[in-house]
Amino acid sequence: MNKDLLKLSNISNGVATILLYKHFGEMEDMGMGINGAWIAEDIQYINEYGMDQIQKINVRINSVGGSVAEGYSICAAILNSKIPVDTYIDGMAYSMAGVVAMCGRKKYMSAFGSAETGEYRDWETDRKGVV
Repeated sequence: MNKDLLKLSNISNGVATILLYKHFGEMEDMGMGINGAWIAEDIQYINEYGMDQIQKINVRINSVGGSVAEGYSICAAILNSKIPVDTYIDGMAYSMAGVVAMCGRKKYMSAFGSAETGEYRDWETDRKGVV
């Protein structure tokens, strides 16, 4: 194993696993959660230094979502990864976490998992719905 990859502890049998098990960004009542730039840096690091050792990246999600900016950083990293990234909803993927879940090459959800990306409006009919 490349010595540089030793900083990432969740690598086994050619698969790197990243856990998104908190809210994204800082929330007044919950404090600091996941920093999207750090997750993006980890995915980029794996792409740069792990191409010969890592065949797949699994992103496992159990999050209420949070900051759109933090989530978009994660989305961009997943979509730009040369190494395939699969997403797993282990519990909940609400709001921005649901958007991140949809960015995976393959998407999986546990039997008790749930996802919700928020409210939308059909501007032509002025009706509301939930995705």
